[in-house]
Amino acid sequence: KGKEKEEEEEDDDDDEESDLTRLRRRKARKEAQKEGNMSFTYSDFTIDIETKKRIPKSKVKAPGLPPDLHDKYVIQGDVKNDFKILESVGKGGYGRVFSGKLRGGVKKQDKRAKLMSRVALKKMEHITYKQKVSNFDEVYTLSRLSHPNVVKYGGVYVLKGEMWLVTELMEGGTLDLASNVYSLKEPQIAYVTKEIVKGIIYLHKNNLAHRDLKTANIMMSVEGDVKLIDFGLCVDVSLGRRRRMVGSPFWIPPEMIRKERHGMEVDLWSLGICILEMAHGEPPNRKSSIRAMFRVGIGTIPELKSSSWSKDFPDFLSHCLVTDPFKRSTAVALLDHPFLSTEKCAPESKMKKLFHQIFIERALERSLGMQSMI
Repeated sequence: KGKEKEEEEEDDDDDEESDLTRLRRRKARKEAQKEGNMSFTYSDFTIDIETKKRIPKSKVKAPGLPPDLHDKYVIQGDVKNDFKILESVGKGGYGRVFSGKLRGGVKKQDKRAKLMSRVALKKMEHITYKQKVSNFDEVYTLSRLSHPNVVKYGGVYVLKGEMWLVTELMEGGTLDLASNVYSLKEPQIAYVTKEIVKGIIYLHKNNLAHRDLKTANIMMSVEGDVKLIDFGLCVDVSLGRRRRMVGSPFWIPPEMIRKERHGMEVDLWSLGICILEMAHGEPPNRKSSIRAMFRVGIGTIPELKSSSWSKDFPDFLSHCLVTDPFKRSTAVALLDHPFLSTEKCAPESKMKKLFHQIFIERALERSLGMQSMI
């Protein structure tokens, strides 16, 4: 316990550093202590071992991003030579996502061809030190994951000022588009929720907190799959609980708003908000993000608007939307809730039809949009 407390105190100054940086810092610290050194360097900071304080940047030369990250993760070559860029399928603060098709010249045994011939290509700025560390942290996390409810990782390219992350293409679209356009029925909501919960269980068993769980970061395939995407804010909580508020306003839990240390429990609150969005077509207090955060911060619990749902539905939500994070149900416990029973969930065959319908309508909208630009 003494060792854990020491490491947690040391983490206070760098609450939101990346998991890769934390791991390198701890390794560098142990090596320095073993050699009897009074300071050690990691990332772009130098730490005095006795005081555990940073030595000013002006007094130390930053070593830059470790080359081993490039050697381990980056595919040599140009993404545009390996894939034909088809169309933009999404955008956000991170950059833009394109659909792509594997070119015929890439050998099937090549790791670039591990995925389907059609992929998603996430283009991100890769210029500043902060961007590089953040980008590689997402790659580091996603490359270790393998689960039916987590998007498949395919590789990463680094060009001048750009990083291109390759993943499988989920042609059914994002859950926010589906819930905003369609009035999802309770069995459909239960089906999607169950798949999300299974993905969360996998992350939490690996000590990972997603921290940006929202309907825009949940995607569907025409085969009925539901998968989590975007691991840019995901952290390994075994390296320390975090305090900084991150994520998207409508889905942020109370403890983040109060700037308390948080862990995997944040994902269960965000799950509850996602479920309400599926039920209502939008998250609570959609008109004002400030109002939404204020109400959550003072302890207001969002609720279902209608009483037409089964009793299991609001009961399930009551296990997610708990102000005290340590009193929320775990993802494992939620999976056994009656709301997610086989009888309550829509059959996979019907969900395939729904997701395929959404895909067709999205494709038609994009086609009409392109024609109007001609």
